[in-house]
Amino acid sequence: MTSARSSSDSHERCLLHREVQQHLCHILTEPYMHRLCSVLSIPPLSTVLRVNTAFHSRVEVQESLRRSLDSRHLDRGEFKLWDILDHPLLDDVLWIPSGSQQSVLELPRKVVVDLRCGESVLRGADVYAPGVMAAPSDLQSGVMVSVYADVTRSCRRGDTQTSNCNSVFVGNGCTQMSRHNLFCDHAPNGVAVAMTDPIFPAPALSGILPEAIFLQNLPSIVATHVLRPQCGDCILDMCASPGGKTTHIATRIRNEVLECLQVYFIESCP
Repeated sequence: MTSARSSSDSHERCLLHREVQQHLCHILTEPYMHRLCSVLSIPPLSTVLRVNTAFHSRVEVQESLRRSLDSRHLDRGEFKLWDILDHPLLDDVLWIPSGSQQSVLELPRKVVVDLRCGESVLRGADVYAPGVMAAPSDLQSGVMVSVYADVTRSCRRGDTQTSNCNSVFVGNGCTQMSRHNLFCDHAPNGVAVAMTDPIFPAPALSGILPEAIFLQNLPSIVATHVLRPQCGDCILDMCASPGGKTTHIATRIRNEVLECLQVYFIESCP
C-alpha cells in the first residue's frame, strides 16, 4: 500500500519493505518500477466475494446482498446502486465493480488513521475507533472531517496536531464519536467516522451476510479451485492467516470435511 493520490507521486508513496524496494529497483527499469508503484498505490478495480456454497446458493446470496447494500446506502441518504455480478469461471464467486477515483474536496478538520485503517477505507470500510491516531482537541460527534492515512507511521496515538503527520487523503466522513470517546474511554470500539465521500468508492460490507460471504482476493480463491481438494487428501496450508483458503478447502468438500479431509495450517508471519 498505498497512496490514494494520483500516479504522479506514487513512486514516492509506494510503501515497500526497504530491502524489497532495493531489490526491485536493481532488477527493474525505472519506468517499470514507476508503473508497479502506480498500480500498488490504488485499490483493486473490483471487490471479490466468495460465497459459502456449502450452505447457500450463489443466486440466493446475490439477491440478499443486493437488498442489504441498497438498504444500507439508503439509510445513509446515499443512492449508489452496486452491480453484483457472477464470476464467469468460478461458481462460488461474486464480484462488484468499484468506482473510479473521485475528486473530493478536502475539509478544514482532519482526522488521521493508521495505515491498516487507511487501506480498509480504500476498500469501502468506515473508520473504526481503534484505527484513529490523531484528531483535533475539540472534535465532537456529528462533524464532517477529512480522513488521512498515516502512511509513514509518524503519528502518535492521541496527537492533536494532525498537520505534523505525514499522511495521505483518503476521503471525507461524519464523526460518530468525540475526541473524548476516542482517547479517554477505555478500549473504544465501533464506528468513529462514517465515510460519506471516499476518494475510491467501494461497497461497505462490514456486518453484511457474514455467514454467507467472505471477502477474499481472487488469487487466493483460485488457489483452492486449482487444488481441487478431494476426500482422503492431506493438505498443508502454509499461509493460513486469517484462514480464508483453509475454510474454502472445507467448503469445496462440503459437509464431508470432518470425516475425510485433514487440513494442517501454518499462520503466516506478520
